[in-house]
Amino acid sequence: MSKIITPDSLSQLVINIKESENILFNYTKNNFNPDGLDVISTIYDPTFPSIDENIVDKIVEIYRREGNECEVGILLYESLENMTPRKAGNPGYWTQMNHHSFYKYIAIRWPRLWELESAELNSSKYILDHWVQVSSSQSDLMRYPISGLWWSVHLSIDETRSDKYELTRVLFMNDTLRTRQLGTARFARHKPAIHAVLEHIQDLVEQGISLEKVANLITPYVNMLGGIRPLSYFDKEWFKHKLNDYHF
Repeated sequence: MSKIITPDSLSQLVINIKESENILFNYTKNNFNPDGLDVISTIYDPTFPSIDENIVDKIVEIYRREGNECEVGILLYESLENMTPRKAGNPGYWTQMNHHSFYKYIAIRWPRLWELESAELNSSKYILDHWVQVSSSQSDLMRYPISGLWWSVHLSIDETRSDKYELTRVLFMNDTLRTRQLGTARFARHKPAIHAVLEHIQDLVEQGISLEKVANLITPYVNMLGGIRPLSYFDKEWFKHKLNDYHF
């Protein structure tokens, strides 16, 4: 059973963070302290998954050891049992989880808030960009630290493969590709499209073509295809054929 921040409280939290004169009192290196930000109203919903603290500790350990988020994302995805895309589109759920269960991980992954060289950092904006989700848009779900990990794995997992996370590892090869380009594309939730694109990226990289070059070209190309026909009607083979015809 998990708590979900209500929409009104979520809107008020944004206002309070923007107006706070000492927001680092509330957002410390170790935990979120709600004092002074007014009461944050939540509701219980037994259908939304919670996560064991030991799993979060393991996630932190994996990130500290490996320095990348692929295995972190896989463990998180497997641990949030009974999660569905509908539930995973709820910003109140993710914001609640960001401030409690996953606070420690976000603080370690995005530590600029407390670093001396970040004296000119807009602390309120940084917090809103990493802890507080107010939108269920595809771009926001992908770019926030925790929801983005879940959605990245969900979109790329392929149960037909011997290693169902093979394409997931391709997606995690580049953060910009994952959170700003491919993951936020209009076709991203159509799995035949995303799987075909990831397979094609994998092939091109193995041929020695720059991942950055591929990332900058492939998403606009498939988006362009979607400008003249509804991509949700086409299967993976159609996408692979179109991609093979395009010279990157």
